[in-house]
Amino acid sequence: MSSVEFVPGGLQLEETKVIARLVEEAGADLIHVSQGVFASGRNIIPPFAIPVAGFADHAAAIKQAVKVPVMAVGRINDPLLADTIIATGKADLCAMGRASLADPDMPNKAREGRLCDVNRCIGCLQGCDGELEQGLPIRCLVNPLTGKEDEYDLSPVSEPRRVVVVGGGVSGCEAALVAARRGHTVTLLESSQELGGQWLAAAAPLAKGDFTSFVAWQQRQLEQLGVEVLLGVEATRETIDGLAPDAVILAVGSRPAMPPIPGLREYGVVAQDILRGRAEFGNRVVVIGGGLVGAETADFVAEGGSSDVTIVEMLDQIVRDGEPAPTSFLLERLAAHGVNVLTSAAVKSVEADAVVYEKSGDQVRLGDVDTVIVAIGARANTNLAGTLADAPYQVVSVGDCNERAKNGYRGIQEGFEAGLRV
Repeated sequence: MSSVEFVPGGLQLEETKVIARLVEEAGADLIHVSQGVFASGRNIIPPFAIPVAGFADHAAAIKQAVKVPVMAVGRINDPLLADTIIATGKADLCAMGRASLADPDMPNKAREGRLCDVNRCIGCLQGCDGELEQGLPIRCLVNPLTGKEDEYDLSPVSEPRRVVVVGGGVSGCEAALVAARRGHTVTLLESSQELGGQWLAAAAPLAKGDFTSFVAWQQRQLEQLGVEVLLGVEATRETIDGLAPDAVILAVGSRPAMPPIPGLREYGVVAQDILRGRAEFGNRVVVIGGGLVGAETADFVAEGGSSDVTIVEMLDQIVRDGEPAPTSFLLERLAAHGVNVLTSAAVKSVEADAVVYEKSGDQVRLGDVDTVIVAIGARANTNLAGTLADAPYQVVSVGDCNERAKNGYRGIQEGFEAGLRV
């Protein structure tokens, strides 16, 4: 887990207690205990790399110094967590901003005891802070309705249809539950024995355990909405035709990219198999690809015991596809683990125990390699879409199988919108 650091020379806790007492004497009715300034902004809107309720002890310290109510804030994403903070005397109130973006109905659900129906903030920062940094309206990865409440119509349809969703990743599940909410009869086909797809691999890296809460929430909603979920079913044109659908939503995802690099297929193992525990890794590891997946996988194996980890990236920078705050923590962990990062380096070949790359015109051979992990990206799986090109029913592709692979935020949005369109 990442450590939390503040600006050197900034206010210390004991100084802040004095300020809090002065504020109380000046007539304040309540003290809201936040943290961070511009130079430590990642503490103001803490990402998943910071533990849940990671700053509650600060509120507890201030509460000991004043008599007015004190409010805690910072990754408090669960009603029971908030209740515990209050019950243990750390604070009198809890601010739950992003938690309310993820599920505006959270207080009512908590009051009614429907805690399993609460859609929890996962601390990804993609829809809220990520969109805001681009000058766009605030959205939410786990709740595509956020910011679009006046645009998206979830009211029941007048003429229900039979909808088949192919693919049980987060995009497909989102499409299925939205279509079901609108009154359609929905069947979800998933080739594996579990829902979640590549999101389960995305939840494996350090500090990302909260990501699994979204999969659990989707599964519960599918059950409550009566969606027929068929696991272990490989969808074909014949299978789908046999269900006599009026509309089909394809969410079959993507496949790991495997460029024609000699030895890559023979000796490389894809990052998702490492993250899911389907493949083992040794002590000396080379990760080909320094995007978010590659960097997080390097962090994963370094944390898991590999003492010699190298990332080889063609571009001049790694993790260009990550959000700033989580990425800053990730880069710090890579440095702390001693992960060697080679940028502007192109892999030329992979051998049974070596990787050959080119940098600045020179070819270098990394020998004595135990494991080569491939994280070069993904390619959209369009095979099934091709077989349905002349289908007599509506066909919509979403998520990674729609033209190009994309992140979970965009894929979930596409699934949500497809559930509205059918």
